[in-house]
Amino acid sequence: LKYNLEIILSTGMSKFIEISKTINYLKNKNKKKITVLHCVSSYPADPKDLNLRVINGLRKKYNCLVGYSGHETSANIAPSAVLYNACAIERHFTLDRAMKGPDHALSLAPPGMNVLIKRSKTLFDARGKEEKFVLESELKARKKFRGYW
Repeated sequence: LKYNLEIILSTGMSKFIEISKTINYLKNKNKKKITVLHCVSSYPADPKDLNLRVINGLRKKYNCLVGYSGHETSANIAPSAVLYNACAIERHFTLDRAMKGPDHALSLAPPGMNVLIKRSKTLFDARGKEEKFVLESELKARKKFRGYW
């Protein structure tokens, strides 16, 4: 804690009270750069246990950056964290999922990591804003179907 480095705090196996104590401790040590990662520390994690909505809850409760640390076997779920405004996605990476060791089977090999990155970027772009307006790309259809721009 003597260096002024960003702290990345994984919350696997933790309750809010434990997370609060840790964040308070870090803030008392003048750690201002804290990113909290929502995590379910099951190996592998079952999608029904992932509770991605807690990402927003962590952000509201601690007023800090929040990301996602995934331990599911698929590359399909982690990109969804982007829709909850996760600022980072952490996944285990391996060159061969058949290798021995506790993490390889749930890790992403290069093709899976490519899927995660592409889907995350697409969902990031698709998030949009919390306002509704007519897009430039809709003007032609608006003129055709409504008769006005």
